[in-house]
Order: sequence, then C-alpha cells, then structure tokens
Amino acid sequence: MTSKSWDGVFERLVTDEVISRDQAASVRRALDESRLATRIGWPEIIGYVGGGLLLVGTATFIGSALYGLSDIAKIVTMLVLTAGLIAGGWLNVGGFPRPARTGSPIRVRFTGALFALAAVTAAVAAQFLVAEPVYFDGSGAVADYRGLITGVVGLVTALAGYTVIPTVFGVFAAVVFSAFSVSQVIALFPEAPFFVVGLGITAVGAAWVLIALSGILPHRGFGIGAGVLLALLGSQYSVADGVGAWTYALTFLIAVGSLAWFRRERLWALLIGGILGVTASVTQALFDLTDGEIGVALTLMVAGSVLIGTSVVGLRLHRRAEGGRSAGDPEADQAEAAQTLPDDPPVAAEPER
Repeated sequence: MTSKSWDGVFERLVTDEVISRDQAASVRRALDESRLATRIGWPEIIGYVGGGLLLVGTATFIGSALYGLSDIAKIVTMLVLTAGLIAGGWLNVGGFPRPARTGSPIRVRFTGALFALAAVTAAVAAQFLVAEPVYFDGSGAVADYRGLITGVVGLVTALAGYTVIPTVFGVFAAVVFSAFSVSQVIALFPEAPFFVVGLGITAVGAAWVLIALSGILPHRGFGIGAGVLLALLGSQYSVADGVGAWTYALTFLIAVGSLAWFRRERLWALLIGGILGVTASVTQALFDLTDGEIGVALTLMVAGSVLIGTSVVGLRLHRRAEGGRSAGDPEADQAEAAQTLPDDPPVAAEPER
C-alpha cells in the first residue's frame, strides 16, 4: 500500500471520528519507522548472495575433504560446524544465556539464516551417524530408517532455531525438512504407489497453511505461501512416473483455491501459485486426454494461452481488490494493512555503540 493510500485511510478514520488526528499522525509515524526498520536493502541482498556462494564453495570443499575421513571424523566435523553456526547466531543477537529478539533487523535475519544452516549440518551429521542402513522387520516389509532420521533431526533443529529467533529462514527450513520427513515415512513402505508420496507432500503443505492460519507462526503470510507452493509441488510430484488424472485434477483444485483466496488476501504466492497451477493442470489434462497426439508445439501454444488467460484473471482480481479499498471498505483496508505490515516480528532499534 502506497503512502498516499495510507493517508487516505487515516483521513477517512479521522473524518468518521474513529481516531483523532493526533492518533492518526502517531500511527503513521510508527508505520514509517517500522517499514524503515525492516526494509531489506541492496547491500543486505548482495551479502546474502555472497554468503550463498561462500556456502556452496565451503560445502564443496568440505565434501571433498570429508571423502577420505572416517565416519567418526565426519560426524565430529559436522557437529562442530553445527555448534559453530548456532553459537555464532546466538552471539550475534545478544549472546548467552538468552539471545535478544530485539536489536538490528539485519542481525536478527542473519541469525535466522545461521540457525537454518545449522539444521542442514545437523541433518548431515545424523546421516553420517547412521552410516549403515537401519532396518526394521514388520508386516513383511524391510525398511531403511536413515532418511527419516536425517529429516527428523533437521526438522527438530530448524523448529528449535525458529523458536529462539523467528525468521522466514527458519520457516523455510522447517517446511523443507517436514516435507522430506513425510516422504521418508512413506518410503518405509515399498509397496506404496509412487503418487502417495505426492499426496503426502501435498498434505504437509496443507498442514503448514493451517498452522499459519492458526496464528502460531509470526510469519503468517510466508507460512501460507510456502504451504500453498508445497501443496502444488506435491500434486505434481508423480509427473515423472506418468501424468494421471488425479495429478492435474488436484493441481487445478489447489490453483483455483489459491486464486479465490487471493481475492480475500493479497499474497503474491497465492497469485503465482494459482497461475502456474492452472497452466500446468490444463496443459497436462489436454495432453493426457488426447494421448499426446496434439504434439509439443500445440502443447506449448495451449500452455502459453492458458498462462496469459490466467494472468489476466489474476490482474482483474488484483484490480477488484484495489477497487474495494478505494471505495472505502474498512475490512479491505484492515486486510491490506495486515499484509503491508512487515512479516518479521517487530524489532527495536539497537543503540549505537
């Protein structure tokens, strides 16, 4: 929402005698300060990109260095890395015995990134720890628990880090490890059809949406978006094993639901997921119903047409939402305010040292 739009909202509230002009001015200043405190600048973005490149290089170096080490040496190395990441993040936001959630927003986000990386290294350490397959005989099936142990360790570590310092990085790590863990649970049953894994991942995405809606997550918008995109990914999981009617039907239902939801809540993940989902599902349905006789060129033409049409629908939904706000709908203004406010928990400015 632009600055002029906010001015219009406050002016209506003052005119309707909901708040006084002084109160409107105070709230306006608080919003401006909150935006400035949580705005991510280009230097921070470039820092994340550089950190990502450094992480890839370090991971490649460690991978090659660990190749000739024993299992115990690998475990110790990964545990030391995990402890270092946790300690570094902890000290970055206040140190022991209790980290502070207040302070520089950049420090808080950086600490969240370190905790998310710690979940990855902890999961790798667990995988090295269970170097040999762990089998369980039951109901005539023999299953390997290594993947499940790895996923659960990563999930627990990510959730613990998010509990200490809530950031979007923690949510992302938890979403990924939860989906991986569920897929490994299903993998314990070799007789299970391939599409069951996709259904499991879709269920995990739906669960994250419900968790975000319940208000448990401070990052409500990110949790909803991640859950919807994960559900779409799960519905498309079995494409490699052949497109079935359930694949594009489920994708279409999720996509239409996302677009319908976008009318109530302006989350770009809902719009993007809806557009991509409708495009993929319609194209796959046409290809499946014609047994692939339409050819690649016509399939691409259909996909492009559906993509354009869905984008037009999305833009119209966006404009309708804007029209409702410009008409002075109080509920629409409140919903927009909830989405415009920063998704990160409020942080206080750190005093200069």
